[in-house]
Amino acid sequence: MPNPWDRPYSPKFKIGDPKPDLLFLAVGQALTKWEIVEAQLGLLFAILTGAKDVHYQPSVRAFGVVTSTATRADMITHAAEAFFENCLAVGETEYAELNSECSGLLKAYTGWAGRRNDIAHGCVTGSINPNHFTDAIELNETFLLCPSYGSSKKWPMHWEPVYQYCADEVDVFAAGFDALCARMVKFVERLGAFPSS
Repeated sequence: MPNPWDRPYSPKFKIGDPKPDLLFLAVGQALTKWEIVEAQLGLLFAILTGAKDVHYQPSVRAFGVVTSTATRADMITHAAEAFFENCLAVGETEYAELNSECSGLLKAYTGWAGRRNDIAHGCVTGSINPNHFTDAIELNETFLLCPSYGSSKKWPMHWEPVYQYCADEVDVFAAGFDALCARMVKFVERLGAFPSS
């Protein structure tokens, strides 16, 4: 079964949105929702490292300068391992559950980060497509979010980009970011209930 954060299939000559503003709005909303995920990840790191104040703790400030998704996930993994080991109230079964839940969150975080990167580094692009709704020869311009032409890895030699998103697809990603954030909030609340040694 595919992951919810996998890139959706984009057919050749995909019909996009009728107005570019639909994509601009969707992109702005999605990126704001992703930043809320990042803030929640910082709070998770704060809880795991015993920080009492998110804004002024040295460990949290240091975590905030790391921009690599993989490095942030590794930092959380190692902090969680120590946190769970030092928790006085965690039994063996709950320890396994917490580790599993944390691993699942981090897998989702790194997976959704790929779609965030597509959105953040994409360009709203006009595309001229044949009119599929009539037999007329006239051409219709629609708009899609595609990778920049300067990104060779995302524009293979046969000139079809690796992704072409409509506003509705970007909205689906934003909903995924929201769902991930809600899971993180619950996990942080659960961790906050444990006394550490």
